[in-house]
Formats: sequence, C-alpha cells, structure tokens
Amino acid sequence: MGADVSHPGLGVMKPSMTSLVFSYDEYATRYAAIPGIQHPGVELIDGLQSMAKEAMTAFGMRNRTTPRRIVFFRDGVSEGEFDNTLKMELGALKAAFDELWSERKLRDPKPTVTFIVVGKRHHVVFFPQDDSTRDRTGNCRAGFVADEGLCHPVTLDFYLQSHAAVKG
Repeated sequence: MGADVSHPGLGVMKPSMTSLVFSYDEYATRYAAIPGIQHPGVELIDGLQSMAKEAMTAFGMRNRTTPRRIVFFRDGVSEGEFDNTLKMELGALKAAFDELWSERKLRDPKPTVTFIVVGKRHHVVFFPQDDSTRDRTGNCRAGFVADEGLCHPVTLDFYLQSHAAVKG
C-alpha cells in the first residue's frame, strides 16, 4: 500500500486530494487506487481507515484470503510529523483490521505492517566507484542501497536507488 496527500497552492481554498494505492493480487503486480478529498492543508489522511478496509476487501475477494504482511509507503510527511503520522495512520490501519475481522468473523491473524515514510527530496548524491557499479547514465544501478554511514543516528533509515533515471 502507498498513500499521499496532494495540496492546492497557497491561498487556494480547494480541498486536498488523498489517495491510497494498493496491490490486490498475490504477486503485487495489479494495482488499484482509492481517491479521497479532505480539508486543504491537512497532511494526515482523514479517511484512511475506510480506504484501507476497502483495499483489504478487494484483496480478499480476489485471493480468498487476507494479507499476512502489508508494507505501507507514506509520502509527503515532514520530519517533524513522523511520530504523529505513524501513531494516527498506523492506528487507522489497525482499526480497519479490527473492523473487517469483526464484521467478517475472520480467524486469520491480522497482517503485520511495515510503515515506511518515503522522502524523495534530499540533497544526497551517490557516485559509483567503478564502471561495474554504474548504469548507462553514469548513476548507481537500480537497487543500490545505502544504510550505513550517512544515515540518521537515531531513526532507522536508508537511501535506495529504486529505478534508473530516464535522463542522467
């Protein structure tokens, strides 16, 4: 699952748009999205509980089982909001599990959740050490992970070169 909020420009009194994207097949190759709207400028996703319940229902209908593990990618959260976002939105996910399991009288264990806050706007640049670790554009190859040395001393974080750039 992945979630984000898109806000209107400053001074524009239009709602913020929310979205939860999720895979609904066992191989995580088919995706659907659940859009929503909320008050402008609010970063926490108001309707996350119902969105997550809808996503898990779609998964269950397709696979005739419940997910065992959920990796939840959350974009657009500032460092000062990490703790509150984790508390509120992980709570919404767990409330969705409780509601769905209660309504359907499910006996399967509830899924474990790995909650990852995604930060794409950083100023860290990685340079490959030699030609064998370089892609066609000169960048580190897709799949490169840095999880030691320059990472935050307290939080569990890492840098990931997730895909090749279209341009160098």
